[in-house]
Amino acid sequence: MQEAHVRSGIGRKVAMAGGIVGISVGVVAAVSPYGAIVAVFDCSAALLIMVPAMLFGFATIGVTPLKQAPLRWRALVGVATGLGFLSLLALLFGLVGFLGRSTWVGILVAMFLVGILGLRVFFEEGATKDVGGGESFESSRYRLLWWLVIPFLTLALLAAAHPPGFIWAQEGFGYDVLEYHLQVPREYVDAGVISYLPHNVYANFPSATEMLYMVAMIVYGDVQDVGTIANLIHLLFGVLAVVAAWVTGREWSRLAGTVAGVAVATTGWLVYLSGLAYVENAVLFFGIAATGCLLRGMLGNLHKGDGEIGPTGWMIASGFCGGCACGCKYTGVVFVLAPLLVCVFLLGKATVAGRLRWCVVLFSSAMIPLGPWVIKNQVWTGNPFFPLANSVFEGSPEGWGAFESANWDRGHALKDADRSLDRRLSMVWSKTFADSGQRFGPLVLLVGMAGLFGRRLDRVDAVLLVFLAMQVLVWVFATHLFARFAVVLLIPLSLLLARSVRDASMRRGCLIVGLVVAGVMWNAFFAVRLYASETSGPAPASFIYDGDLAGYDYVGFVNAVLPSDAKTLLVGEAKAFYFKRAVGYCVTFNRNPFLTKLIEGGGGEGLREWIAGLGYTHVLVHYGELRRLSRTYGTSPPMASDVYASLPEVLRRAGFGLVRDFSSPKGSMPETYVAIYALTR
Repeated sequence: MQEAHVRSGIGRKVAMAGGIVGISVGVVAAVSPYGAIVAVFDCSAALLIMVPAMLFGFATIGVTPLKQAPLRWRALVGVATGLGFLSLLALLFGLVGFLGRSTWVGILVAMFLVGILGLRVFFEEGATKDVGGGESFESSRYRLLWWLVIPFLTLALLAAAHPPGFIWAQEGFGYDVLEYHLQVPREYVDAGVISYLPHNVYANFPSATEMLYMVAMIVYGDVQDVGTIANLIHLLFGVLAVVAAWVTGREWSRLAGTVAGVAVATTGWLVYLSGLAYVENAVLFFGIAATGCLLRGMLGNLHKGDGEIGPTGWMIASGFCGGCACGCKYTGVVFVLAPLLVCVFLLGKATVAGRLRWCVVLFSSAMIPLGPWVIKNQVWTGNPFFPLANSVFEGSPEGWGAFESANWDRGHALKDADRSLDRRLSMVWSKTFADSGQRFGPLVLLVGMAGLFGRRLDRVDAVLLVFLAMQVLVWVFATHLFARFAVVLLIPLSLLLARSVRDASMRRGCLIVGLVVAGVMWNAFFAVRLYASETSGPAPASFIYDGDLAGYDYVGFVNAVLPSDAKTLLVGEAKAFYFKRAVGYCVTFNRNPFLTKLIEGGGGEGLREWIAGLGYTHVLVHYGELRRLSRTYGTSPPMASDVYASLPEVLRRAGFGLVRDFSSPKGSMPETYVAIYALTR
């Protein structure tokens, strides 16, 4: 009887989710028919990569003590385990050169079949234990809050339907995506192996999310058109973050679960990030999952009914999820893993020895998904966290040295004028409460914290407050206060908001739900305004690689006009993803061999021989980018303005003739923006 009730509940949730998705896609189609086509087909393509991993993760739960956990927890941990395992498998197979299409189609099929075979056990084990918390202020009407998600999912799908390079001016129109989030996996696919890249320091970042993008490139082939699939993989991680928040909040009450999920889903940051093939949504998902598992384990289980599962099993799950967050982004170490460890040690319901043992278990589990990235960096660079903390570990791989380390630290630190406490706090205000896009919004920033008052606080509240305090301190005092780095604050903030309706009276519950609705409407207004200010609608990636998008005409020229066997050296330009001809490039923080040769030798015949010896037939100089870098991050080695101003003459003396130059897309710069030169015979 109870089992039938559980299955009926799953059916209702699936139907409601289907209705929300269906309406959202319908609105997308009304706004942009092309966007709807991309959303449907590329989301299906993204699911073909992720679903086999999720199903495989479900199968693994059946052989662990967590098989006795409630169904929603088994599903959450199974999804995190499967996706984390797929990323690790991609890394390990890539390191030994197994990046062929048939190999990875076979792997995905095998994972899918194993998952399907394990589904029956997955659903039967512990199915009757899926119970939640108290039900003060509960009725079927609370489910209506989920329909508030529709405008945000609509905007997220529209944003994801834009190929990288189209939207979000604050992010340089996806500069980082085209420079490394997609470019680095693309280079691995082209080379057929994961190896050290001396020209792109970002390749040394842990890249668990990018490994899924790489698998998509391998399976689907047309690399430049996989950008929207990567966007939708990232969007799906955002959806999973919503699910993780609901699972955790559901422990306190049905309404608390709904409020937690809706709070995450209706945050402007998720809309914003869904238009970028970044990693933050994945960090958010793994971070919320890790926090939920931690709470369930360290507090003696939020609710009884875990069978023989002890705290250790939940610590393993929390550690693995936390390690996956770190494997997606270095900042996960200080924003997710460190707070988890501190909360366990300070607030766990055990003796000091017991808490220390939990910390060891949690940390050891985290090293399963994080360890391979650390080991890879140690072997290749001599610094397990390269390029971070290089003054301590002193890694000096090819293309890197003392100057590059100092330049990296300088480029990722606050300016001297911004280092005072009052200036830091002013920047915090401008990037949260006063953010012009209101990407946090008042819902999670204010209502959740206000909900702490007027009720008795307990150990769960303490854990979340310590978690939040650590994150804020790290963001304010240990980073350059980039707004996107604060997205992880949603982990404790969304759960604190859910706590505000735990065991709420009718009056208190109605007040908080009313504030939630008002906060969602506020966020929706700003999300729509931000989207409308950035774009007139999705378009094919061919607009960029064919050169039809303003500012990318030189990309189309290289792809369509230069000979098919041309090999172009990019100087200044690092957004290499959309070039279909062979190119060489160097990001600004790495030691640039062309600039080194130029400054040391001064050009001439030696420069010609060096360029020709590497097989280059053309040189593309992005003068606009060189001018920007000279004002901001600088280059390695440093290049004075008179040096790049003399580049046309230097290249002429070296035997390169001007093929074509391009003006600035803004039309306000009289100087040459981009110029392409050919090696004369």
